[in-house]
Amino acid sequence: MEIKLQEDVRDCGLSIIESFYQYYYGSEIDVNLLKYQVNYGSQGISVSEIKNLAQKYGIDFESYKVSFEDLLSIKNNEKYVAIINNNGLQHYVIVVHRSSKKIIYLDPFLGKQKVTYNEFSKIFLNVILSVEKGTIKDISHKISTNIFESIGHSKWSLLVFLSIMLGIALTFISSFFMKILFDNIYVLNNLNKLLTIGIIFSWIIVNKLLNDFLKNYLVIKIQNKIEIEISENFFRKILEIEIQDFTKLNYYDYLRRSGLISQIAEFKSKFLFSIVNELFTLTISTIFLFFISYKLFLITVIATLVMFVISISFQHLYLLKYKKVLSDSMLFSTNSNDLIFSKKQALNNNSKKYFLRRWKMSQLASESSQYNFVKMNLSKTFIMNFVTNISPILIGIVGVYLFSNSEITIGNLLMYLSLFNFFSSPFLSFSELITKLPLIKKNIALLNFVHNFKTNGTENNYLEVQKIKKIQFKNFSFGYEKDKEILNIKNLSINSSIRLSGYNGSGKSTLLDIISGHYPRAEFFINDSNFIHLNIEKYRDKIFYIFPNYFFNNASAFEFITFSNPEYIQTLKDNLEKFDLLDMLSNLRLDLKTSLENNAVYLSSGQKQTIILLRLFTRKFDLILLDEAFENIDVENVKKLKSAILSYQNEALFIEISHNKNFVTEGKEIDLEKISKT
Repeated sequence: MEIKLQEDVRDCGLSIIESFYQYYYGSEIDVNLLKYQVNYGSQGISVSEIKNLAQKYGIDFESYKVSFEDLLSIKNNEKYVAIINNNGLQHYVIVVHRSSKKIIYLDPFLGKQKVTYNEFSKIFLNVILSVEKGTIKDISHKISTNIFESIGHSKWSLLVFLSIMLGIALTFISSFFMKILFDNIYVLNNLNKLLTIGIIFSWIIVNKLLNDFLKNYLVIKIQNKIEIEISENFFRKILEIEIQDFTKLNYYDYLRRSGLISQIAEFKSKFLFSIVNELFTLTISTIFLFFISYKLFLITVIATLVMFVISISFQHLYLLKYKKVLSDSMLFSTNSNDLIFSKKQALNNNSKKYFLRRWKMSQLASESSQYNFVKMNLSKTFIMNFVTNISPILIGIVGVYLFSNSEITIGNLLMYLSLFNFFSSPFLSFSELITKLPLIKKNIALLNFVHNFKTNGTENNYLEVQKIKKIQFKNFSFGYEKDKEILNIKNLSINSSIRLSGYNGSGKSTLLDIISGHYPRAEFFINDSNFIHLNIEKYRDKIFYIFPNYFFNNASAFEFITFSNPEYIQTLKDNLEKFDLLDMLSNLRLDLKTSLENNAVYLSSGQKQTIILLRLFTRKFDLILLDEAFENIDVENVKKLKSAILSYQNEALFIEISHNKNFVTEGKEIDLEKISKT
């Protein structure tokens, strides 16, 4: 049995389903198809989600809580899934064999692993899943794979094709230089004739170089256009998808996908042009070489086919190695980012050693897999270079023999040797395209996964709320994962400002996320209209929402607050003076020209919260959601801010959470623990 290596950090469970599906049914599933149908929790994909999804694909999992001793009593060579601890996260692996001292398991991240009983017992989380072949259910879910087909070629495409044709013509014309020179060596004994021929062919070469420059310039322009379009689509999509879909990938996965855009754009811009160029080159060179000498042409065909077969034979090895490179690179990238972002907390030697050890191990694994990949490529290059260099020697030897028998002129032989690469080069290009195409398709599939996410509620025919006056929940339930409800509200009506209370984990922040529009498929009511029928973009424009761990982009504080909107800028300036907030900023030692680089790492928590709250003075809002908004601001400045907010946002509906009772309004207190029974 083979393990399918995971492509994203949180997808070990999906790799398990992929692997068993191929094991039982002999075919592959698109992992992106699986990702669309599953919900992710804080620990990745739960056991219940894995079981329900696998059942659709004819794989029956049954989970059991067992001790390590019980695990050792399972029949040897019986395949089952075990859940292990992987850096604090639950991780699915397939146990395939057990010897007297060691356990062999297939890890979606690391591949085949062999560990001692003692090592496995330390990471085993006492849960296994038995597995049996079931019955495949009807799966109607499909994924569009034509995202990039809509991106057409540039207006320069025709000019590039013409340039290719001209380039091929000039290349073949220039190859006649040696033939004319040596076949007419006795006739061309006049210096003027030699200079004339030299000037003519030099002019041809100059035109060829200028044409190549123009062609390459145009191809780069087309590549840039495609890259811009793909990038705009990709990043706009990230901003539009719902949060529940967004969390199916982590930040590293999105960054990795964005890094593929340039590679895909380059391939797409050159693919068709390369095919056309190589086909015409191959056709014309075949005609020329065959008519010069069919005997030499036979040697050329044999040598070229050998190179083509060698190149193709490496394709499968490339794909296998590439998966390992991708997996190790993903782990190295994750640990590198963890090390960088943990700088502030890695103060003592133990924490430094911990982060450096994880980084070093992943670096060595990544370097090793890349080295093996490069080594295989070097082996291929060595073999190809050997065949490429030995072929002209063989052709030269046979050619001289044919010349001695008057079957070929010396000029034709030299011309043949110069045209040899024009015949072999297309075959090598085709083999390279065949090798690269599956990898490019894989990378396109990674981007397609993001592009296929749904965006709801932005169409013109959706309802537009004029003013948010009432929010109501009726028989409402919500959970990030199947069978794990966080909220279960029978009835909650909000038509005036309220304060939410309840123990940690009772769902207060989740409720604010829902009300803010993070989950467009959630069914509750705004002014008696079902939320799923609203134009969500216009609804969100009416809401201000502050929450813990707010991200600060690289901009000045003033730009962050106003979004560089002229109206917001003027309103903020007016309100800072009107409510005497400039003195407060001075007391906080907060300059709005301050750069917020590195997520505002140089600002205190109170300064950060103040900057976010100042957005409340740029325009009026219908609904203001405050989640621990004042917890780190000193008492005196909190009073001033509250008074100013309440005065300016006097028509807004407030929903507040504060463990320290720092509320803006005197609204009714709602105990979420009491009204939400899960």
